[in-house]
Amino acid sequence: MHAAYREKLRVYKYKAVPPQEFRNLVSAEPKGTYINRFINPVYEYEEVTPQKPKPARSKRKRKRARGARRS
Repeated sequence: MHAAYREKLRVYKYKAVPPQEFRNLVSAEPKGTYINRFINPVYEYEEVTPQKPKPARSKRKRKRARGARRS
């Protein structure tokens, strides 16, 4: 089972969660409370949030302002 938290932009993978437990989660309100009370304490989980790629650096050289000297 995977759970994604929108506010924190985190994704967790839960191991060996039985289908009935998942159905209980789907019908629960609020879902976060259900996960914290009944799933986190019992089932192993890990964070699997995808890493954001770093922006590519431009290979272009910056132009010096007119009249600027090199150091």
